[in-house]
Amino acid sequence: MCSFHHALQADNNNIKNDPYILGILYLFGLGGKADLERAVYFLQKSENINEGRAGIYLAYLAGMGVKVAEKYQHFDFEPWTQKGEAFAQVLLADKLHQAGQYKQAFMWTEKSAKQGNSMAQAAMGAYYIDGDIVERNLNLAVKWLNLAVAQNNPQAQHLLGNLYLEGKGVPQDKPKAYQLFELAALQGDEESILRIAEKYRQEGNREKMLEWLNPILAENRKARYMVIYDHLMHEEWLKAIDWLKKLTPAEQDMMIRIYRGSIYEPYNEE
Repeated sequence: MCSFHHALQADNNNIKNDPYILGILYLFGLGGKADLERAVYFLQKSENINEGRAGIYLAYLAGMGVKVAEKYQHFDFEPWTQKGEAFAQVLLADKLHQAGQYKQAFMWTEKSAKQGNSMAQAAMGAYYIDGDIVERNLNLAVKWLNLAVAQNNPQAQHLLGNLYLEGKGVPQDKPKAYQLFELAALQGDEESILRIAEKYRQEGNREKMLEWLNPILAENRKARYMVIYDHLMHEEWLKAIDWLKKLTPAEQDMMIRIYRGSIYEPYNEE
């Protein structure tokens, strides 16, 4: 994919001088690394451009915990969903899902997915895998996930990777699974990072395991469990204790239960 510099040079008038387009580029990392602060700057600058459409994306950023103007923290997606805005539809669907309005959430997710929104397509795949809101259908799950994977969606890459790893809905293909996990992991998907790190742990490649885990160790408790478990398995008691001290009492209890049972699947631990 072209760099930001090349993108800006491609159409000076339509891109460089349009803060809305720049905001979208920085938000999703299109052509370069995502930069949420710059995304907010340009999107807020374009507030009165494109009929206020920037508000949809600023509300999305607010939901991620990014600092934006207060009015976007309680943004009304409804008018935009009625206009057929796919991104607004998937954001409304997420809001409804969190409120327990699952059927309505599914309806808006499907509308958005049919318009090609990759977040919605990945969510459709998850719906059909889980089988809680709609009847479980792995064929439909694979269909939607493939559409989202074609757009480089990391959640879809992870979910489809799981299906290939387990041979569910598709023929089992572990190399394909880990190829998908790596694509997702390179975009920061932590569950995929754990899958890859666990593979290296099982192979005895501690260096590669830590290479993948290090960026998420500070915040991801499952990553810490993996490191502690690895130290325990190698009888490196002092190193394990040092890490255990960093856990909460509840996390320490979980780690002890994992060790006593000699069971370690960080990606399944709740």
